[in-house]
Amino acid sequence: MTPPTRARSKQQIKMSVRIKLGPDRIRPSPRFRAMLQCLLGLDPVTTPSYRSLIITSDGFLLGCHTGDIGYNDFIGVASDLERNCRGIAEAAHLDQEETQWLMDRIASLRS
Repeated sequence: MTPPTRARSKQQIKMSVRIKLGPDRIRPSPRFRAMLQCLLGLDPVTTPSYRSLIITSDGFLLGCHTGDIGYNDFIGVASDLERNCRGIAEAAHLDQEETQWLMDRIASLRS
């Protein structure tokens, strides 16, 4: 009989995702790395670096660079970010809870 598993807190899930998507584990493009750092709440260490991201009502992804005042960087469509994050979650072996946490972070960007 397997012992019951304890539910993880959101903080524990966040830390696990940060570890699994760390720069020593995966090597995405600098731009995607910058988006991941922003989503994960990590200090920017790439160029470009984003202070924040937003998804517009018509489904486009905009970025606010560190030091900028507004969302001056048109990144693309939000569905690409979602697809790429699902792919990186699979490649990094994120479990269901961790993948859902990452998708919820993306959903929170909608204006």
